[in-house]
Amino acid sequence: MVTVNGNKASVTVPDKITCSLSGSSVPIVVTSTAVPFTDVKISLIKSIGDDEAKTDKSVGLTPTSGQVVTLAIGSETGVLGFACAAKVSGSELKYKIDGTDKAQFSLSNAVVSVTAQAAGTKPSDVKFNLAMKADSSKAASTVVEGGCPGMGASWMSLAPRVMLTTPLTSAKDVRAAQQKFKAGAEGNHKKQQWCYAAVAAKDAKTTCTFSTMSKGEYHATMYCETIEGWFFASKNVNVTAKDNGGKPVGLTVTYGKAIDVVKDNKVVLDVCGGVAEALATPYSRVTDSFGGYFGKPSPSLGKAPAAKAAATTDAKTTTTAAKTDATKTDATKTDATKTTDATAKSTTRIL
Repeated sequence: MVTVNGNKASVTVPDKITCSLSGSSVPIVVTSTAVPFTDVKISLIKSIGDDEAKTDKSVGLTPTSGQVVTLAIGSETGVLGFACAAKVSGSELKYKIDGTDKAQFSLSNAVVSVTAQAAGTKPSDVKFNLAMKADSSKAASTVVEGGCPGMGASWMSLAPRVMLTTPLTSAKDVRAAQQKFKAGAEGNHKKQQWCYAAVAAKDAKTTCTFSTMSKGEYHATMYCETIEGWFFASKNVNVTAKDNGGKPVGLTVTYGKAIDVVKDNKVVLDVCGGVAEALATPYSRVTDSFGGYFGKPSPSLGKAPAAKAAATTDAKTTTTAAKTDATKTDATKTDATKTTDATAKSTTRIL
């Protein structure tokens, strides 16, 4: 039985926010309890009273021009903000909901109350206290925590140490890099990852969870942009992911006919796919000697010479697995090396 109700999904927005005089607001993070079929658009507008005088309740508060958060498939969160003048007598702004599916959504708050505060003193020595949280981390997911010197926006990045990345020097560059990152994509543990959070209270911590490989060596970096407009970047901090404790296993597959790694590459990759499925690991982690894997042959395959004929018609594939750098689960993972006694002695590895 299928039941359809008339309940609306909710767009979650804060009911109060702080801004700095002659500065900006704490970022307003917009999320929703459901993904629209097409889109829902959220923006900030001035709050004008219903009285006869149409009192402006937003004097000194200016929403960022043209800024609209569009919630849709693949874009399930966004950020709004506004500027604070040197003198502010207004106390609130309103949220506006629009878009194709707005009738199926409601705002968690229609109005955001604003507290304007004087700018503080820019710190000369920032203590980010950026570190891995060992008690919350697992081999495949590492938790990193740090703090900014004031309210505003915070970012963290985590990258394999072999990438030799250096801290960025501006909030503009940080935003550009973070927006290119695709959270949840396969293989993120081998790339630079990003995390974003608003710091809405003094001394609040930012906590981010990153995909990692067992015993993987990374470095973490934290960035902050305060509501006063100050930008800070930490130094790279070394982080080593936990060990998943994987144990060696073995797998042997014997064929009645020799396999040419080039001519019969599809067969080889089909075997790779079977091994990956048996080990419950992503296809991309079981490759042939050219780097190809199930469903995706290597581009360099066409440049490889055909193998010479083998003296025997029997081909045996032996897989020796060892403890791996795991990514998706904390179950035992393996590094497997497969050697095929065929026309070409190819190597299949789980990387």
